[in-house]
Amino acid sequence: MGRKEDERIDEGLRAKENLIVLEYMEIIKENMRGAENRKPPYGLIFPFTKFRYYFLALLLCTTLFNLIFWPNIYDNWRGAFIGTMWSGAHWLTQSLGNGYVGYLISQRISWLDRPWARASADFFGLMLYSVSAFVIVQTSFMYLWNGELPTDLWTFVIKNSRIALVISFSIAFILTTVGFLKNWKESALEAEKLKAEMMTYKYESLRNQINPHFLFNSLNVLTELVQEDKDQAVKFIRQLSDLYRYVLDSRERQVVPLKEEIDFIHSFAYLLETRFEDKLHVDLDIESKEDECIVPMALQNLVENAVKHNETSKEHPLHVKIYRNGERIYVENPMRKKKVGENSKGTGLANVKARYSYLSDQEIKISDEGGKFKISLPILKVERI
Repeated sequence: MGRKEDERIDEGLRAKENLIVLEYMEIIKENMRGAENRKPPYGLIFPFTKFRYYFLALLLCTTLFNLIFWPNIYDNWRGAFIGTMWSGAHWLTQSLGNGYVGYLISQRISWLDRPWARASADFFGLMLYSVSAFVIVQTSFMYLWNGELPTDLWTFVIKNSRIALVISFSIAFILTTVGFLKNWKESALEAEKLKAEMMTYKYESLRNQINPHFLFNSLNVLTELVQEDKDQAVKFIRQLSDLYRYVLDSRERQVVPLKEEIDFIHSFAYLLETRFEDKLHVDLDIESKEDECIVPMALQNLVENAVKHNETSKEHPLHVKIYRNGERIYVENPMRKKKVGENSKGTGLANVKARYSYLSDQEIKISDEGGKFKISLPILKVERI
């Protein structure tokens, strides 16, 4: 497969991944909006969970209010009934009503998308409703109490509107502030959740990356082997099968035992050496312990990166060394850059760096001295992860 076609596939994969990330973010944001819209109207019966408790509290509050500010209504049953209903109507309209107005506003304006518009709509919408509800309740019960409307109805409305403005301003300010703080807290939690989910998604995306043209190239090699050397073709198929079995098995794991990664890189190196013949040599000298782990396919990414960026020819065969020194694994190769590869974006190395950054604060070290390119990966211990 040609270099241009390889780069075209890489660009296609990156574009597809970016599109999926954007779609994923939009889905989560839509879920956040949906959750906000599905919530019951804030303040309807808060802090009560059942309406019977709310009405009991409403009755208690109106009774206490009347006893303190309007005790003479209890001189007779008619006064007690109308007075209780009067105060109860105010409490009911100013609590349930404001809660429902806030709910209706939440259906049309989201805190997530337009916080200032939502705050303004809440504040002025609640004030307008509160004033209107207060004046209507006052006028209606004045008629029930006196048997007729006030003589100067307009003066009565203006006077009560002033009182209602003070009350509604307090209610609107409190409810808007509480709503803002409540949604700010929820938005912060949702943002952290979104961040965590996006990191998980990005990690999954990075972990599952393996160049598709590697499979195409392997199948091309296999086609030639089937015609030329059936025994080697069978061995090649087994190694290819082992490689992709490992890829599938490791997809659900953030780290794998170092021994499994070594076995995997043996299969991967065999496939590459079969393809490039004497143009490529991969030497492995690594011992592992039971508690030692590594990011899945990290070594594969680095070996593939070396092959991708450096010349592999009979005149200058590429020699990749993989060895251990202390608590780190080194991947080393001579630097003979391909001229056609100068504009490569180095996604393989970036992939490994990103995946390690999600799991450990230990750095990946890179050096390019003395004509050699060397990368070292920290060996992860089970207890450190």
